Amino acid sequence: MDSVDKAKAEVLKGCKLVVRKNFTVGTSGNISMRVEGENLFVITPTSMVYETLTADDLVVLDGEGNIAAGKWKPSTEALLHRKILAARPDINAIVHTHSLYATAYAACRNTRALPPVDIEAALYLGGDILVADFARPGSMALAENAVRALGNKAGVLLANHGAVGVGKTMEAAVTASEILEKTCHSVFLAALLGGIRELDPEYKAAAEKEYLRQHGILPLN
Repeated sequence: MDSVDKAKAEVLKGCKLVVRKNFTVGTSGNISMRVEGENLFVITPTSMVYETLTADDLVVLDGEGNIAAGKWKPSTEALLHRKILAARPDINAIVHTHSLYATAYAACRNTRALPPVDIEAALYLGGDILVADFARPGSMALAENAVRALGNKAGVLLANHGAVGVGKTMEAAVTASEILEKTCHSVFLAALLGGIRELDPEYKAAAEKEYLRQHGILPLN
């Protein structure tokens, strides 16, 4: 199996996982994987249901966004994926979802960041997750806003849109998406029960350092 085929297999794995976790409705969201050793990445096609996708349906793009292989149009958010991969050489997989609680949190008035309210969020997401300013889907502005808000974290929320989880592996990117969704859900529940208890600052700082160490975070371009 060559590197492109391996990347395709990882994207299909991600598709199955997000369906299993109910992170997608219809054809919403998109998934990509960097092709090892090449200036290419594999991404899901636009407007196709995850459950029916095969390796032949996936699209291969180069670093400039040109189609290198594939019979369908790439996801409308291909630019978002391309810009994140260019800015974050430390990650290989991207999972963009329209999951319920993450989308709701990103649509709340005056929410600018999601605090890590439990030990998992601090350790696996890298700290506070920012809400990127709204921009039209598929636009350069959306991609730039997302890259800026993502920074070196494992996730970002897109205002009135959804969420993005990233990781070195597809499993890591899906896990980031799952913890992001769980954290948004936890914040809503905590608000109903009287408000959030802030995570211990000393633990939070230590967890964020451990995240950077474990993930070998590289500086942004």
